[in-house]
Amino acid sequence: MPIHNYATFFIKYNWNMPKSMFIYFFREAFKITLINMLMWL
Repeated sequence: MPIHNYATFFIKYNWNMPKSMFIYFFREAFKITLINMLMWL
């Protein structure tokens, strides 16, 4: 599944969530991804 398709689906699926909660979740996911990338270097 292409990344942009996943992102579009993710945004549509979570659009009903409060924006602050969406931003918080997005930031947490980004942090986890960053940590995993650093661990695999």
